[in-house]
Amino acid sequence: MKILGGRLKGRVVKSPNVYTTRSITACLLKSIFDSCQFFIEDSIVCDLFAGSGIIGMEALSRGARLSYFVDINPIAIKSIKENLKNLNLEQQSKVFIGDSFDLLLKLNIKFDILFLDPPYTVGESGYFNLLILVDNYLKTHRDNCHIYLEAPSQLANSIEKFIPSMCKLIKIKKSSTTTLFHFSS
Repeated sequence: MKILGGRLKGRVVKSPNVYTTRSITACLLKSIFDSCQFFIEDSIVCDLFAGSGIIGMEALSRGARLSYFVDINPIAIKSIKENLKNLNLEQQSKVFIGDSFDLLLKLNIKFDILFLDPPYTVGESGYFNLLILVDNYLKTHRDNCHIYLEAPSQLANSIEKFIPSMCKLIKIKKSSTTTLFHFSS
C-alpha cells in the first residue's frame, strides 16, 4: 500500500501478514481523505482496529498532529511500529496493543477524528456494540468529532439505524462489498 497524499505521498506502508487484517482499498482511502481534507490539519486522530496503520499514517502525512493506533494483534502492532519508524512518524504517534472495544474509553482522549475499521468477522452484533461504544465515548467527548466507519455492505442498512442519535450523518459511500459511513457529533 502507498500513502496517497501529503508530505509522504508515494511512500510504502507494509501490511502485516495476518489473516484477520483486511487491507483498505486505495479508492476507499482516497474517499476518506477527500472528505476530511478541510479538518485534518492539526487534528488528533485514532485508528482503531489499525491493522497496518495506513489510515493513521495517511492522516499524519496530510497534517494531523498526533495519531493513536490500536490493534489487538501483536503482529499488526509490530508492523505498525516498523512502518512508523520507516516513515519517521514515531514522535507523532502512540501505539497501543489491546481490544479496540475496551481501549477507546480507557484512553480518555478527545479525538478530532475516529477511524473505525473492525474485522468484518465481528458481525452485526459487533458493529452494534461498536456504535454503543462510540455513543458512550461521545457523551463525554462530544465536541466536533468526525467518525468514519467501514462496514460490509450487507450490514449497511441495519448499521445506519444505530448511528448514535447525537450524531449527524454526513455521507454514506457504498460499493458492492463495503460501505463507508461518515458522521459527526
